[in-house]
Amino acid sequence: MIRVYQHDLYSLARTYLKRDEDCADAIQETIFKSFKAIHSLREPAYFKTWLN
Repeated sequence: MIRVYQHDLYSLARTYLKRDEDCADAIQETIFKSFKAIHSLREPAYFKTWLN
């Protein structure tokens, strides 16, 4: 699922951050936190919204 939304994650990170390294760090942190909290996702159809 992460690969499906990796471009969206980067675009969102790029909105707030200017350096590619900062975007990569933000995306990595997002993926890590979402993996740990995946049990809190109530409706899989809303994964993208939940991920952002």
